[in-house]
Amino acid sequence: MLTGSRISNRSQEHNWARGACRDACGDVLASYAKIHDELSYWARLSKVPEIDWPSWNRAMNMLRLVGAPELVRAGDAVDSEFWLIEAELDAGKLGLDNWLKMQAKLEAKHLAFINTARRHLLPGSLDLTTSVGRPGPESAIWRKPEPDTTPKPGQE
Repeated sequence: MLTGSRISNRSQEHNWARGACRDACGDVLASYAKIHDELSYWARLSKVPEIDWPSWNRAMNMLRLVGAPELVRAGDAVDSEFWLIEAELDAGKLGLDNWLKMQAKLEAKHLAFINTARRHLLPGSLDLTTSVGRPGPESAIWRKPEPDTTPKPGQE
């Protein structure tokens, strides 16, 4: 009976730890998406970002608490890219072209985090090759529209 109780406790602890890790990874990814969107809007539309760094830090700290070392390292790599991007933003150097270059590095770290989480949470799963379905930097979506200089009726 005692052995059965220990096995049951271990199983419950394992399930709790796995669920806590899954939730922590989800929080990191949700916070990443919000920060990425803010930076992207700023670069494309010159909208000053309102980045919720406290939420990102909470998500990363929870990951540090319940995540395996390889997950924490992958999360820290994303965090490091955010620091570099914010330094460029603070220096007034994060124009659209620079953002697209920095975004490529950020998304590579993001993809590495996703694949590390998948390997940890879904053993045997295949790695993904992309982390987003958004068009690449060559797409016209990244260029600001040219102002319409066509005269309007009555303004000729």
